[in-house]
Amino acid sequence: MLRLGDANFESSLEAMDAAVVVCDPAGVIRFVNRHAESLFGYRRDDMVGQRIEMLVPESRREVDTALRAGYFADPFLRPLELGPERTGRHRDGTEFPVDFSVSHIETEDGPLAIAAVRDLTGLKRPDIQAAGVEYSDDATIDATIEGIVTSWNAAAEQLFGYSSEEIIGRSVMLLGPEDRVGEMAAILGKISAGLTTEHYKSRRLRKDGTTFPVSLTISPVRDSHGVVVGASAIVRDLSHRRKVWGRRREDRASALVESIGEAITSSTPEGIITSWNPAAERLLGYTSEEMIGTSASLLTPPDRAGEMDQILAKVRSSHSPREVESMLVRKDGTLVPVAMTLAPILDADGTIVGVSSIALDVTLRRKAEQGLHQLAALLESANAAISGETDAIVGVTLEGIITSWNPGAEKMFGYSSEEMIGKSIQILSPKNRLDEAAAIVAKASEGQAIERYESVRVRRDGTTFPVSLTISPILDADGAVIGVYGIVRDLTGQRRDQREIADWRDKAFKWMEDLEQSQRLSVMRDFERELKVIDLQQEVERLRRLAAQDPRDLGDER
Repeated sequence: MLRLGDANFESSLEAMDAAVVVCDPAGVIRFVNRHAESLFGYRRDDMVGQRIEMLVPESRREVDTALRAGYFADPFLRPLELGPERTGRHRDGTEFPVDFSVSHIETEDGPLAIAAVRDLTGLKRPDIQAAGVEYSDDATIDATIEGIVTSWNAAAEQLFGYSSEEIIGRSVMLLGPEDRVGEMAAILGKISAGLTTEHYKSRRLRKDGTTFPVSLTISPVRDSHGVVVGASAIVRDLSHRRKVWGRRREDRASALVESIGEAITSSTPEGIITSWNPAAERLLGYTSEEMIGTSASLLTPPDRAGEMDQILAKVRSSHSPREVESMLVRKDGTLVPVAMTLAPILDADGTIVGVSSIALDVTLRRKAEQGLHQLAALLESANAAISGETDAIVGVTLEGIITSWNPGAEKMFGYSSEEMIGKSIQILSPKNRLDEAAAIVAKASEGQAIERYESVRVRRDGTTFPVSLTISPILDADGAVIGVYGIVRDLTGQRRDQREIADWRDKAFKWMEDLEQSQRLSVMRDFERELKVIDLQQEVERLRRLAAQDPRDLGDER
């Protein structure tokens, strides 16, 4: 990128035939060439660092300040306009007519405007108009104060479609759409009052009936006595500029996609990649030439086959963005965790014609989350130590070789650190759980954490005991898994407490059953007693009846 102070850049400005003044958006002069020194009468050091208004008459400073602000807000090449006269101010205070072109340039110091200024002193109005025709492609039209066209240059013929023979002598109202007639009359009124209209945005009408956007600069034409006798207009077609700006917006959007830090890609609805920005190249290692035209499934790990197809199907069916976290495969075969946003690309009819994807590498975020997980596990271990429990903390390589062994591990397993460091972690697993230990290390090697997994481990003396395992991967500065660490908690005491609680519960249930049985027996005895009383009462009643009968009837009774 160019910068002021670069010898080649400043030499090219110095070699220009016109007076060159370079200023920044604040209007501060950053550079002038030797012609500018000669034109304005100042030494270079007197101008650089000062505001550009020093070169403009006081009566024009407010207008020129507004024009400068508008230019930086909407920069594009402004060629010599030569219709409305501008005025410069010499160091001695004298004023002189000038015209200038302005171009925009981006430098290391920010945006700058480069003005090439030309002295019009001594040029008559016809000469100026002739120069305008020579140096500008804009339509130049002269008209009487009543709006009757008196001159019509070749650019006007090309722009409006009328030849000079067809239009000279006819009203300028012919060039305006019906809804702009009042506007054109108002402009002629301003000209009659001696006022200039600059860069007025409007629309005009071609011979074929089509309308197009224009920028109008209209100045009064005066006779030798200073009386306004007509108007001179410069009409600039903005159609091309708008197309250029449309392309610029597209270019800027493309440049943004190219320069942004996230991997941005697009694909057909079926997943065939159609665009691939530099960030995607950096993230995944493939160039755009390698990936465009290739299926996005190439980036999916084998154990996630079909996942991307499912996501694309959801985007197509819902017509809405989807946010997912997944793993992608780099060109070198390594995996990278990403957070992806996939959104449909719609045409004017709302039909999905593609899918855009933004992928963000979340390795560092995962590392931070892993750090928090490790911290939480260590705090939990510390709290356990405070409460009288001591956890074993063990570091292991991806191959399962022990690299660290804390005092808690020595106490729990019965091995010293000298005995265990360099040995396989499988020493601590019963024979029927060797595959389980290998699977746990493999899972952590993929970056996954395991929390409070209950299993069984074996001590040095051969006894087994229940444990709770919390396993986490160890990451390097680039987020790659380089090892595993585990926190082992002995559950023997907890299981003993659980057994004691179960024993007490069983005893309580037995006591309640015994009590219930005793209560049932007591009720049954009471019931039997009641039955005996009833039988006795019935026997007494029978004997009473017998005693009341005639003795002679007793034989019969017997």
